[in-house]
Amino acid sequence: MDISIELVNKDATRQALTVEQWQFAGGEQHVRLAGFDRQQLQSAIIYARLQSSDAIMQLLLIKDALDRAAPGIQVSLQLPYFPYARQDRVCVAGEAFSAAVMAGVLRNAGFSQIRCWDLHSAVSEQLLEAEQVHQAQLVCQFPQLKQWLQSHQAALLAPDKGASHKIAKVADALSAAGIEAEVFQASKRRDPATGAILASELNADVAGRSLLILDDICDGGRTFIELARLLKQKGAARVGLYVTHGLFSRGIEPLEGLIDAVFTTDSVCPLHPFESQIVELHTLKLFE
Repeated sequence: MDISIELVNKDATRQALTVEQWQFAGGEQHVRLAGFDRQQLQSAIIYARLQSSDAIMQLLLIKDALDRAAPGIQVSLQLPYFPYARQDRVCVAGEAFSAAVMAGVLRNAGFSQIRCWDLHSAVSEQLLEAEQVHQAQLVCQFPQLKQWLQSHQAALLAPDKGASHKIAKVADALSAAGIEAEVFQASKRRDPATGAILASELNADVAGRSLLILDDICDGGRTFIELARLLKQKGAARVGLYVTHGLFSRGIEPLEGLIDAVFTTDSVCPLHPFESQIVELHTLKLFE
């Protein structure tokens, strides 16, 4: 279970809370909290990586157990990756609005605060009503990434128009830190019926340049593979990729020969388990 709890006592001391978790034979989740003084408790902070439906259920059970054990205390949630964030619209009649469902579940759990990293879209922000650590803040805390940008005099690349606002803020934050990076804008052609990406397009001369693609999520990586292929066809010397949430459901091997360096955070898993001689992988570790 990748969920931990920190208790804040009335005397300002902090302690980790022990969570006993098990699954019944029928598949139901259950939790029990132990090892704290209810009379001294002031508030609690839950840190969670939610990578499965079981983990979501465990979180809700933990919140309920805290509310019952210490009624009235404030319980905040640190949730770097917001599950279902990409399903933030209904493309075809009959589909569920998954992001709205997930946001409703979390809001209705009654957390005093929810804090996420680099939410997928303005829709997710509005649905979840959470505080956010923005992409620009994360990028500027990433020493290996800043070194890569400087050593290769790299430009930033927004993979689509939706990412352009975020990338502009990243460029401004880097400039304030003494790193000047030009910004390029790519675009995507989509199937209007399904939303599937048909092709990436870029109207810019990038021959001999190093570029860093920035986005919030990498799952299978197809978007970035196609974009990196386009960049290499246009003569780009080097292509890097920054994503806040590195799901990498197919590993990073599919990026071979197209993307030279990958930068991500530990929002989804504590340590990315990929040992690859193909792609340079760097992880910014901020989440405990």
